[in-house]
Amino acid sequence: MKRTTIRDIANHCGVSPTIVSAVLNNPWRARCSQEKIKLIQKTAKELHYSPNALAQAMVSKRVPVVALMLLSGGHNRIYRDAYFSEDAPRFVYTMQGHKIEVLLVFYRDEQEQIERFESLLKKGLIGGVASNIIPFSHKVFLTVLKDSKIPYVIFGHTTTPGLCVYSKKRYSFVADAHKHFGTKKCYLLTEQDDKQMLYPYEDNDDYDQFDYEPVAAVDEITNDPQNLILILGAEYYLRSKRKFTNPFIIERINYKYLIPSGISYALYDQASDGCEVFGAKLLIEWIQGKKPEEQSYCLPGNHLLEIFLADKV
Repeated sequence: MKRTTIRDIANHCGVSPTIVSAVLNNPWRARCSQEKIKLIQKTAKELHYSPNALAQAMVSKRVPVVALMLLSGGHNRIYRDAYFSEDAPRFVYTMQGHKIEVLLVFYRDEQEQIERFESLLKKGLIGGVASNIIPFSHKVFLTVLKDSKIPYVIFGHTTTPGLCVYSKKRYSFVADAHKHFGTKKCYLLTEQDDKQMLYPYEDNDDYDQFDYEPVAAVDEITNDPQNLILILGAEYYLRSKRKFTNPFIIERINYKYLIPSGISYALYDQASDGCEVFGAKLLIEWIQGKKPEEQSYCLPGNHLLEIFLADKV
């Protein structure tokens, strides 16, 4: 048996499909007489019309799916492991706890970020957005996002007003290590395309971060006593063949036993309600009709439990 469509009802009632859709989804907003509204509703019942749940959600702007947009490529290699092993799962589970599904979306630059968002919005596939951003290259995306009126939350400190959640001075303990070693520069060691790279550390009044333009990890840098080399994870340090004059290991509390004797380190534990969970809760409230104030929420980062500063290697 053929499924009854809105067009079938429109043909029976002598009106346009647009009017039928308005009557069936939002009758109090339909621009036609009460007699016509009753006729459309009666015809839909007689023809055993069954609305498409997804189509109704698109029309009513209540799509139970949000896009989690993440920057891919070299820019976010520093935080890649944390995004997919910890941050993204916590965000997804928080949303699913309120029966909201998450669509994972990648972008490589701000223009692609905008294009992917507009495509999903035009197709009616999403009812909200959570996204990280490219530092100093997100003003246009944020403008497009706010103009769409769709619920959103940004992970990161935006340079223009908007609903964002971020951690301030996540690596403030680096200053203590600098002072202890008397070093002038600091780099974060990581891997990119199977090559060891170093991300320069930058500290200013608003935040501290590792710069997004890495340099190759060469002996001239790692062996220089004026440089402090931060390493995420003792296991990475142990399997590296490179010599580090001043290594400083950042390790989870669970894996302290891996840190070699005499090596400086900082131990941390994940905050119980980090940015991704806090942001998810703000987004859920907005989707449910309670729009939060569009402002910046600065949260504490990971709980720094211990700093051990050994003598120079």
